[in-house]
Amino acid sequence: MSACLSRVSVRSAPEPLHPWQSVTLHSGLVLHGPVDIACDAEALTVQFDRLDASAGEEARTCFGSIDGSWTAMALMERDGMGAGKPTPLLAEMPMVSDLISRLPAVVRGVHILRQGPRGLLDWHFEAQAIHHEECRVLVPVHAPAGAVTLLGHQAVAYAEGQPWAGDFTFPHRVENPGDTQRIVLALDMQSSPALARLLPPGLGAETKRRAALATEACNALLAWRWAGQRADVLTPGTA
Repeated sequence: MSACLSRVSVRSAPEPLHPWQSVTLHSGLVLHGPVDIACDAEALTVQFDRLDASAGEEARTCFGSIDGSWTAMALMERDGMGAGKPTPLLAEMPMVSDLISRLPAVVRGVHILRQGPRGLLDWHFEAQAIHHEECRVLVPVHAPAGAVTLLGHQAVAYAEGQPWAGDFTFPHRVENPGDTQRIVLALDMQSSPALARLLPPGLGAETKRRAALATEACNALLAWRWAGQRADVLTPGTA
């Protein structure tokens, strides 16, 4: 295992927990874990900083963020055959090319994600986990103090240069309360037994119970959202 695997901060999420967080509280499920593949954190940072300084605005997308607090640069984009096609930006980060070449999976997309200071990506979920058809691996490039991913009942922060994966079928939220930007390399790839062997064994365990609890958690989040929308449009006399 890589020497930097121990550089991870995991703590309980701030209370009170939301209903969708409480679902995982006593489940015993592994929700995230380090990926056992070496990554040169210093080279990753240096190459990103150089690319960030030279890339024009046309190379950046809002990645679903209306206010621009969350942007992305594509190093590989999905093609029509289910695999990733390199963009010109990938040549500017040879360290990422090397990392991709050592991953035992079909890589479908690679993005550098930027979360601005005091940024928030609120509760959401995706069909991305090692026991699903597609898995996402994240590598922090710039990890400001205090920046965390809330995943279920846990608050998680991995060190710069430490690849990690999570069960993102559960609701999660990304917070950056600091004054500097948070940068993460995101690699989306086809799940495979070979890739699973690089992840903690428990991350894909108990798939039926895991799926049932993820559904329960996601339904709780959706119910909360719907209740909030109704509160916005209904007066006390019509609710």
